[in-house]
Amino acid sequence: MPPTSLGCNALVRAIPRARLCTTRSSRRVALFYSENDEFIDQASSFDDFLVPELASASLTVDTSCPIGTGAFSEVFIGIYDGDDVICKRFRSDVRGRDVESFYVDELESARALKTCSGVAPFIGACGLMQWLIWKNVGTMTLENALDLGVNALAMVRKTLNREESDAATLRFLAREMFEATASVHGFEFIHRDIKPANAIIDERNGKIVLCDVGACADVRTGRNMSGDEAIFDPTYGAPEQFQVVAKRNSTFPNIGGLFGRKPDEAETLEYEATGATPTELLDAFSLGVTLLRVGVPSLRSAGAIARARRDIDACGGDVETWRRNVCVPGVNDWSLVDETGVWNLIAHLTDPDPSARLSVRRALDEDYFFRQ
Repeated sequence: MPPTSLGCNALVRAIPRARLCTTRSSRRVALFYSENDEFIDQASSFDDFLVPELASASLTVDTSCPIGTGAFSEVFIGIYDGDDVICKRFRSDVRGRDVESFYVDELESARALKTCSGVAPFIGACGLMQWLIWKNVGTMTLENALDLGVNALAMVRKTLNREESDAATLRFLAREMFEATASVHGFEFIHRDIKPANAIIDERNGKIVLCDVGACADVRTGRNMSGDEAIFDPTYGAPEQFQVVAKRNSTFPNIGGLFGRKPDEAETLEYEATGATPTELLDAFSLGVTLLRVGVPSLRSAGAIARARRDIDACGGDVETWRRNVCVPGVNDWSLVDETGVWNLIAHLTDPDPSARLSVRRALDEDYFFRQ
């Protein structure tokens, strides 16, 4: 089994310069440290919300080999009460970060989405501010499959024991991603971080489920609904969430590289939140970029899709202009997205204007391209 980035990929936090102290969660947690900075377990200092529902004595975790590591958390395989589980803990070695609020946000969202069919099945919290536990339905993510390049769709079929064409597999993945996202929206949540690394290939149930729900916005309670802070992956994030405030060593793409960018033309971008209130259309945009990566073999590496996104942004966010004027003829194989009609779907999902963007629900209701 290849290593996985299960629910751990780092996000960019974009905050307006006037609000640099904004925190991710309105719920605050008091942490207590001894003089030598060791954590002191004081249950009485925590809100009742944080009382764990699982017994630590029933959990065994192999912490010697994480299956995923991110900026704020690590993920491991474990056993709880005899069942295989996925265990996530937030790193205590991260200094100067609001790590405890990441734990609280993920716990709150995971509990609220416990009966949501589109997310990994959550079991509960174990230990005080220690572990969040999910059923182990598979450790391979769509990201892991895409790392195999031209063999990505074959790996999905092998993992799920499916026998079909690449076109059928692409349609299957698209429908599964859309239905998983729609189920989250049905709970009045906005995921805000949909991407291949957060899509688990559920071997037990033959489907795709989403993970890493800590960035979710809760429409009902207003948690994470403020536009004062945008949590996003700049490759998949919708453009209305952020703006580039600094760019170094950047030029408009010129025909000469895979996407018209010379290899030595590296760039460093800095982002700032726009203040736009999150909507379900954020997730629609992320699905569009995900489909672009899955459907075009030359874009399946993380570096390739990141470069493509920067070049698309340089074209005003218009994927049609990017494909026509920037992409080098003969380099990218568009046959799969053209044959299935996915290209048209991608173009509507990634419209830079949210008011013109296709929603997840509408795509499903109109059976937009999922016909066999």
